[in-house]
Amino acid sequence: MDDDTYDLGGEQQGEKPKRPGLPVEPRRVIRILARERRLLGIGLLVGLVAAVIAVIFLPKTYEAETVLLYEGAPVLDAEGTPPTQQAFVSSTAVPSRLIEVRERLGWEEPIEELQKRLEVAAITDTSMRIVGSAGDPEDAYLLVDATLDVFMEHQLAFNDKELQRLIEHNERSLEHARER
Repeated sequence: MDDDTYDLGGEQQGEKPKRPGLPVEPRRVIRILARERRLLGIGLLVGLVAAVIAVIFLPKTYEAETVLLYEGAPVLDAEGTPPTQQAFVSSTAVPSRLIEVRERLGWEEPIEELQKRLEVAAITDTSMRIVGSAGDPEDAYLLVDATLDVFMEHQLAFNDKELQRLIEHNERSLEHARER
């Protein structure tokens, strides 16, 4: 066949046409890879050594996670108004509570570091997730567990005060009704 039958337009004279759909001849790629196999082997070896070094020297990080499910809108203030969900979730990791967590665990870590290692996020309107990270799986678990315990104790104490306030209000209302 002469070159006129391969005239696909836009090609210079003397160039062989490329097959439609393939930008590079597969045989040509295989020949290039075979010719440069030493360079490819060196690159693969360097990458493998770098990965092994990274695995050995990079610190391991473990995460522990818990999910707190609650019913209804929780109440956090004395007026009895429910907070926004973000305020409720954020109250889990405020510095005053993290100080309690740190003291409970007996850690010397600065509060800012504890905040970096703790992630609290809303999942739905009635649930939130607490994730703690540490270099040791037991420490990650302890961080999440202590954070949840402190949060629950504060919530329970507030709810007890609120319940006591409501009982006193009802008793006053009952006495006022009896006097009439």
